[in-house]
Amino acid sequence: MLLTDQIRQAAMVKATDLGVHHIHDLAEPVHIFQLGDRNYPSLRVASRSPTNLPSAPSRLIGRNEALATAQHALTEHRLVTLTADCTVACPCGVRHRRYAWAQGYRCRLRCSPG
Repeated sequence: MLLTDQIRQAAMVKATDLGVHHIHDLAEPVHIFQLGDRNYPSLRVASRSPTNLPSAPSRLIGRNEALATAQHALTEHRLVTLTADCTVACPCGVRHRRYAWAQGYRCRLRCSPG
């Protein structure tokens, strides 16, 4: 049985500290304890990415200049609108979305998580 720190303290029971974990559907990480002192397998929880960006499917090619311009604009302005040139036939919105994701990855690297 798993317990939060508050329940463990209120129940005054012996419990094994499993550490702080992100639990699905909870906004904040939770300090988890296992009831009793037996050795149980490690708690399996999904690792939580520090971002809501999807995994990059591949590297964006040919957009370094545009990304650098956008990155510079973001140092001067809080909100920047990204647009992409659609002179080449492509599925609607695909280039725009990949461009925005690539900019998000660049910003994530220079900003703290959150």
